[in-house]
Amino acid sequence: MYKRPLSAARHATSVDTTKRAKMSVMQEPDPRRRTNLLKIGMRQCRYIVSDDPRRAVCCGAPTPEGSSWCDWHRRLVYVPAQPVRIRRDALTS
Repeated sequence: MYKRPLSAARHATSVDTTKRAKMSVMQEPDPRRRTNLLKIGMRQCRYIVSDDPRRAVCCGAPTPEGSSWCDWHRRLVYVPAQPVRIRRDALTS
């Protein structure tokens, strides 16, 4: 059975702990800010939180400059692209 070196295990744990700490710092948007889609203003989150598609209710929380979603909802839907690694032997064939 293969075991990871102790240093690698510690690194993985510290990354997980850091990630958890960062997520716990960010708070879910206040539900009192929710706004009907047709009444949403500038710099308000447009993430639809209602279950009924005929009654589109948006989050309404403040958004950063140039974004349609607040930080909370952006984190839920946006997954950063992973770098592509190309094997050298694949390039020669």
